[in-house]
Amino acid sequence: MAEILLAALRKGFTTGRSSGLRRWYHPECTLESFANGRAEVVPGASAVLAAWPRVIGPPGRLTWWSVSAAPGGYEVVTQREIVKGGTRFPVRQLHQLHVESGRIRLHLVSSAAPHEPPVLVPHDVAGVAPGSVAEFGHDGLSGAALFSARLPSGRPVVVKIVRPGRDWLAVASRDAGREGLLFTDGVYTALPAGLRSPVLSARQHDSGWIIVMDDISAELDSAQRAGRQRMARDILTAAADMHAGFLGRQAHPGLCTLADRLRVFSPLQRLLNWRSSDNFPTLIGRMWETFAERADPKVSDAVLRLVADPSALLTRLGREAPSTLLHGDLRPPNLGVRGCDVLAIDWGLATYGPGDLDFVYFLCNSAWGDDGERDALEEMWLKLTDSPPGNPVLDLAVVYHAVAGELGVLLTTAAHRPEGLPRPSDAAVAWWMRRVRTAFDRLGDLA
Repeated sequence: MAEILLAALRKGFTTGRSSGLRRWYHPECTLESFANGRAEVVPGASAVLAAWPRVIGPPGRLTWWSVSAAPGGYEVVTQREIVKGGTRFPVRQLHQLHVESGRIRLHLVSSAAPHEPPVLVPHDVAGVAPGSVAEFGHDGLSGAALFSARLPSGRPVVVKIVRPGRDWLAVASRDAGREGLLFTDGVYTALPAGLRSPVLSARQHDSGWIIVMDDISAELDSAQRAGRQRMARDILTAAADMHAGFLGRQAHPGLCTLADRLRVFSPLQRLLNWRSSDNFPTLIGRMWETFAERADPKVSDAVLRLVADPSALLTRLGREAPSTLLHGDLRPPNLGVRGCDVLAIDWGLATYGPGDLDFVYFLCNSAWGDDGERDALEEMWLKLTDSPPGNPVLDLAVVYHAVAGELGVLLTTAAHRPEGLPRPSDAAVAWWMRRVRTAFDRLGDLA
């Protein structure tokens, strides 16, 4: 049955038509599309089939098709070669299919940057064994391309090609090749014992960077399965040591500023990237809509006023807290453990600011269980950093990340992520609402 369903979809993706698909959509199904620069929700099988040509696009030669099992259904990645105005260009889409009794109940569609063939210019990547390069699966949320390869010794590595001008996230954070610069300027080698980056080499190429790093896929996967409390303690200890070690040092010129980091998930990103093939800027618009709809009105009003003008928040952060090196994207998918070392990948949002910002971001992206877990992690962090309860800098960090969109991401994930996928509990959402209200109450007027 599944093979027939997927074959019918494959034909529809190629032709751009929905004929023959009615039997595969539940009468009460929903299509949610984040393709073509806009968010769209289509309820009911008849409306979904009518919207198919608009959402999927014109017919085209299918050049990529991959299917993987997912909770409740399948994840399908397609890429088609479409002709428009006499020009051929690739269109890539990600499809999440949630199937009930053999029929699609929920179909999520989003666009993504096209796949690139695993071809590297000779001698661009020193030491990589010839013929060992293959595509490396990744989420396609930015303009970076990832390939797997091997060194002549057989050691597996990942080759990352970063083109800042083609990456919406790099443009938003004014990134000129941050991950590569931090390697060439020795920042990774200066990390404290217990924390390291897996980057082995980095060099500029054309308008971007070619970065070679250890393949730590196994460590990343095992970290997700490890005991959360022990894993969190190791990560937070390593982060606190890094913050202490870089405190008082002059900021690396390539680091993201607090102002730019705050704007990465601005409501304006959807409009600034209207014609982009990346799907995440479109999701940002939906995230802010969900925040405005579902957040405590007192919280949403205070946060949105600072979104419009964050100058007072940034000024107070700069005045009350010393700055240091921040990872900037400290969340479980970017973290692994090998022996006694915490391994951290994806330093593209590395920032110069107060260390509490890394902690609040980690807490918001990892502690989705009960209140006791979040309270225990906050207490652990205060002890690691020798900070008193009610620390105003920690309150400022909580408000900063609410303004940066993290509270909206939490609300959207809890409200819209399908059953069977990890999502924050209602208790986690309520805890964060209380925590943000408490921070605003203690800090006073920031507008």
